[in-house]
This record gives sequence, structure tokens and C-alpha cells, in this order.
Amino acid sequence: MRPSLRLFAAVCGAIFLLISGFLGVGYWAVQREPEFYRQALAHEPARLEVASDELLQHTTALASDVREVGQWQALFTAEQVNGWLAVDVPQNHPGLLPAEIIEPRILFQPNRVTIGCRLEQAGITTVASLEVEIYMARPNVLAIRFCKARAGAVPVPLAPILERCSAAAAASNLRMEWQQASGDPVALITLAARHDHGTEFFLERLELRDGAMYLAGRTEHAGKDRDPTATPTPPPEMATQSAKKLQSQR
Repeated sequence: MRPSLRLFAAVCGAIFLLISGFLGVGYWAVQREPEFYRQALAHEPARLEVASDELLQHTTALASDVREVGQWQALFTAEQVNGWLAVDVPQNHPGLLPAEIIEPRILFQPNRVTIGCRLEQAGITTVASLEVEIYMARPNVLAIRFCKARAGAVPVPLAPILERCSAAAAASNLRMEWQQASGDPVALITLAARHDHGTEFFLERLELRDGAMYLAGRTEHAGKDRDPTATPTPPPEMATQSAKKLQSQR
């Protein structure tokens, strides 16, 4: 499994840990579904299959482009990602997510992603959601700002999710650093850039739009001098913190 998929699986799996502390809240509160989640589940199976195929085609094309020297870009829609989650994951990646996590779906909004899924434990079902901001701190360094998590309509703490993300990154040999922005925990994930045929890629832009995610970057011969002015600066309010301290603040 690719490291990025492992990390995604760990983030979704971490939501499951939150439900254990909320079995005593009102039934309606934990059963409430976000509107985007209801709409995503209403798509017809044939439409989901087409969307899943489109995502796989676009991913294959992007992987090919990234291996070649030059500029590249790609656009993925939320419908394509949700089609992949609904069709390809159960068929070809059955162990990607814990069995308790059912029908995960995502929502793309400007600068923000919301992940929703059904959770089942001891005969009780709820819909958990996690809202994050994703942006490039600098080329090949992805920033994930954790904003809020809910079980139904009930806010839940982020600490279990942060712990699972740290564990998943370590297990996948991903370099990850914790910071914070205005009190929110931010994970900085460094992407491995070098290919085994003498090139390296630089993911420079990640834009979250209404219903879509846009990626752009370039591939160069390994070791080529780069313009340092092309590196974006992280938000000024961001301060480095340890993961343990961030978790205690949540």
C-alpha cells in the first residue's frame, strides 16, 4: 500500500476511536448526518463506477507525467474520489480501512476537506466527520491543519486522531513535523521526491476548490539548482510544537 493511502486510512481509522467516549450522548445527536454525506451516498452505483474509473485513469496519467522532466498538473473531483472510495477500495483494497468504518466520503471546499464515514460499535451506528485544511507549506511539504471532528452533531477531541497520524507516518517512514496555527494542530508531511531513474519531482501547488482538488508541479533532473524564491513561506502565526504538547492542548 502506498504511504499516502496508509496515512489516509489511519486518519479515518482514528475517528473510530472517538466513538467510545460518546455512547451516552443523545441518540439523535450521534445519528445526525452532514448534508454533503447524505448527498454523496445518494449517487447511483453506475455513476460511482464511472467516477472511480476516471480517478484511476487520471492517477495513472499523473504518475506518468511526474516521471518525465517538465511541468505537470492534474484535477481530481470529489465525485471521482468518492467513486473510488465506493467502488475500487472495497473491491481491490479491502484491508485499507478498519471494518468498523463504512462508506467513507469526502467534500472539497475552498482550502478545506471534510471526511465523513459511518462507524459501528456494539450495535450503535453514528456518522463521524473530520474537517481539515490542506495546503503547501513549501514545495513537497504538505500541511494538514486539523480544524474539528464530530460524532454526529457532537464535537469530539482531536488528540486520538493526532496520535494515530503520528503512528501512521512513522510506520510509513514519512517525515512529519507538528506545528500549530492559531491554536490548531498542523502536520507538515515531507514527500519523498526522488525517482530511481535520476529525476525528482516538486509538488508546488495544491488548491482545494468547490468540488475539486488541483495539483501542479514540475520534475527535474536530480541535483539541479533551484530558485529559492519559489519556496512559499508558511503562515506567520504557525509555531513549532511537539505532538505531545499539541495533543494536551486539545
